[in-house]
Amino acid sequence: MYRFFLGLILSIVVLGLVWAAQFSALGWPGVSSSASETPVQTTTTGEMLVTAEWFDLIFRETRQRSEAEKRSVRQDGDRRKSNSGTYRTLCVRLCDGFHFPVSDSTRRKRLSGDAKQCEQRCPARSRLFVHRNPGEDVEDMVDLQGQPYRNLPTALLYQTKYVADCTCQGNPWDEVALARHRTYAEDARKKLAGKTADLASPEGRGAKGQHQSARRE
Repeated sequence: MYRFFLGLILSIVVLGLVWAAQFSALGWPGVSSSASETPVQTTTTGEMLVTAEWFDLIFRETRQRSEAEKRSVRQDGDRRKSNSGTYRTLCVRLCDGFHFPVSDSTRRKRLSGDAKQCEQRCPARSRLFVHRNPGEDVEDMVDLQGQPYRNLPTALLYQTKYVADCTCQGNPWDEVALARHRTYAEDARKKLAGKTADLASPEGRGAKGQHQSARRE
């Protein structure tokens, strides 16, 4: 803004000098008649050639600088606005669109951490979605790539349809769950076999006999 006014003042001063030079060259009494009959197109002041186009150029450049400064200030404000504020994060179960909150108020730099929590709570079946809080609602949430929740094929499906095998941790009859339970059963069998072997050994029988004798006494 300061440069705009400085350029405007400079233009006015130069314009005054040009008109003073014209009056001096043509003579004051005949200025109106001479000016109407023979318009002056250019005037040389020192080493500077002044034309009407030259004044247009000065004002145009000054106006362009002012507009560029305004755009720069506006863009900086938009960037600060887009990087500020807090978000609500929700973990969406992709098989039926069901969602549950992860954080009610978090910053942009923490979104990746919330995405990891979502994956841990619903492995391989979920995606993190966010919306501004305050200012937006669940209908406005998008994923970390900017894709709206409403564009999901299963968005809000859970409200109208029950999907039997749509769970985060898996059903008890899922192959992964069955393998886990087989591991538990194998560990229990090994522990039981170890205890039986200890009792069948001579040391185990001797310790058992001593224990029984002590009980009879």
